[in-house]
Amino acid sequence: LIFGYFGFLLLRGFFERSLGAILGSLLVGIAYGGILWGVLPLEAGISWQAHLFGFIGGCLAAYWLRKPVTSNQ
Repeated sequence: LIFGYFGFLLLRGFFERSLGAILGSLLVGIAYGGILWGVLPLEAGISWQAHLFGFIGGCLAAYWLRKPVTSNQ
């Protein structure tokens, strides 16, 4: 759940391209970027697959839930 939400917040600014979303993504990336090391832990006995696919799921959710781009024509 944590890695999914992290992936969502990290890529939300990239997909929405609004100033607030970009600043939020940068803030999350700077403050919590170190947890990406937890996606592929080096210790035996830790289910890294759940961490990885949670992160991927959050990235996909950011893509699917993005706001549509409107044309100013």
